Amino acid sequence: MGHYLITGASSGIGAALSTYLAKADHQVSGIARRKNCLADLSKVLDLFHGYPADVGDQKALRNVIRKAVIKSGRIEVAILNAGIYQPQDGTHIDPKIYENHMTINYLGVVNALAAIIPDMVQAQSGHIAIVSSVAGWRGLPKSSAYGPTKAALISLAESLYFDLQPNGVKLQIICPGFVESE
Repeated sequence: MGHYLITGASSGIGAALSTYLAKADHQVSGIARRKNCLADLSKVLDLFHGYPADVGDQKALRNVIRKAVIKSGRIEVAILNAGIYQPQDGTHIDPKIYENHMTINYLGVVNALAAIIPDMVQAQSGHIAIVSSVAGWRGLPKSSAYGPTKAALISLAESLYFDLQPNGVKLQIICPGFVESE
């Protein structure tokens, strides 16, 4: 029985992983913005604990991760999955939409890493999985705000590997294909 931390736990891949892992007798700390969705999961999963926070808010994220560690012990596996997708028409660029994608999809992962890596390095163990996308491999229609954030995550993971691996921290990048979600 290990302690898993999952961001973006309120729906899609995050909710599915939370459900699977909690039913397999793992402690799961799920982080998401939607408190009601986390509460719904907590009602049906005994080993799931929901922590409402926005991954784009570094201080709030650090605080809920600290609470999760106090409640469930050291994080053994972190699945950094929170993300947004808003289709874009390249002929009408709204910089705010691009900024929001970068804040949630990329900086949300960086914020989580800043909160979890020190403990994993100190313990000389841990596993981090960063959820990117096949949209990070090349440009796709309507993905001009989303795809670059996922490409950045791939590069981030490849770069951090060289520092984390010698310190006992396993780092992986996951690039799912298209997933039907809300």
